[in-house]
Amino acid sequence: MALIGAGSLIAVLILRRRFDRQRSKRSELEQLVASRTAALATARDRLESEVEARTEDLRQALSSLLSDMAKREHLEAKLRQSERLESIGRLAGGIAHDFNNILTAILGEADLGESASNDPRLRERFHRIRDAGERAARLTQQMLAFSREQPSRPCAVVIDDAIQDISGLLHQFLPGDIELSLDLQAPEACALIDPGQLEQVIMNLVLNARDALEESGRIELSTRVLGSSDEAEEGPTSAVQETTDQIELRVRDNGCGIPADVLPHIFDPFFTTKDPGRGTGLGLASVHGIVQQAGGVIEVGKAGAQGSEFLIRLPRSRAESVPPETADSAHNTRATVVLCDDEPAVLQVMQRALEDEEWELLAASSPAQALSIAQSHAGDVHLLVTDVVMPGMTGVELAQSWRKCRPQTRIAFVSGYSRGGLHASGEQAIDGAFLAKPFRPETFRNFVREQLKDAPEPANLSSR
Repeated sequence: MALIGAGSLIAVLILRRRFDRQRSKRSELEQLVASRTAALATARDRLESEVEARTEDLRQALSSLLSDMAKREHLEAKLRQSERLESIGRLAGGIAHDFNNILTAILGEADLGESASNDPRLRERFHRIRDAGERAARLTQQMLAFSREQPSRPCAVVIDDAIQDISGLLHQFLPGDIELSLDLQAPEACALIDPGQLEQVIMNLVLNARDALEESGRIELSTRVLGSSDEAEEGPTSAVQETTDQIELRVRDNGCGIPADVLPHIFDPFFTTKDPGRGTGLGLASVHGIVQQAGGVIEVGKAGAQGSEFLIRLPRSRAESVPPETADSAHNTRATVVLCDDEPAVLQVMQRALEDEEWELLAASSPAQALSIAQSHAGDVHLLVTDVVMPGMTGVELAQSWRKCRPQTRIAFVSGYSRGGLHASGEQAIDGAFLAKPFRPETFRNFVREQLKDAPEPANLSSR
């Protein structure tokens, strides 16, 4: 019995030892499982964090890509519009040039006929012809303004002062129930622009805002100076914003606004939403051309749910206004003048405008004929007045060839284009005065007199 009791005790001890070992292994296994579980949880959290960060990066990249695509589409649309306007502008400029030649003849003959007639009824008819011609001339000036070929005399203009000067006239064109508000914050800030063209820009925009107001409303006209660190509030970055300073002019109204389908054509010539007879469709087109010709940009801004806003930004100039010269000199009364134009009607008007002067007039209907005069004429030639655009040889090329054989001759140009057309084909620059067509006989006569100031008296022909 004692042996049996001892054997049982030994068995119990063995079983207990095995149980302790199993419990220890189980505890170790549980610890290992807990450790691995904690590691997996940490790895899962880190992976989820990395996935979230990567997802956010992808979301930002997608947003940036969509923004870049939108900007690119906007710039491509602006480029297409600019190319379309450029093509239309070249067409409008060419039409205006040819029309200006015709108008020069019409206005010239009407003026000369009115001066020569003693019949009151006939003089009245000539006067009506001249008035109609002047209205047509203003239309061609708008076409040239759109094509950036309008003759201009840019000078340093204080924008705020120009607006103050024209504000009285603007009020006369606005009915009493339309308020005109001025907020001028660009004192003494100058831009290089033709003063008359600046007034045309302001007048067109204000009258356009007036027409957008049904019965009553408000038109706001404001200015401010933008420095190099300032950014435009609306629209993409434009070329003028790269300059050091710029002057911003805003014209805002609370009228009916601009429909979305109209915006792409807002600056197209002859495009108008007004009733027939209320506009030519050249107002905003000419504004666009004038602003670009002055080195600026014009954009349609935002004005809320109602109304419209136009933003003009012009490069600021540090130049100061220079008073015009008042000194006058007597012109040569016995000069020789050569006139060259391929349009017979224009050439005849120029001749008749000068026929009462004591000058010797030599007419040429082509550059080749003018060069023949340069080589064959026995006396001095004091002035050459030539058209710019002619078949076979331009006026600039004619002037360059003329200078080779007669370097002392003064050169003057007349053209239906602007002075910028003198170098449109990359020709070498040449000094010479410029008169834009159409012109009246008196204007042309005074122009020639100005060129002959201080010109030497002709030498005795027998001494040559």
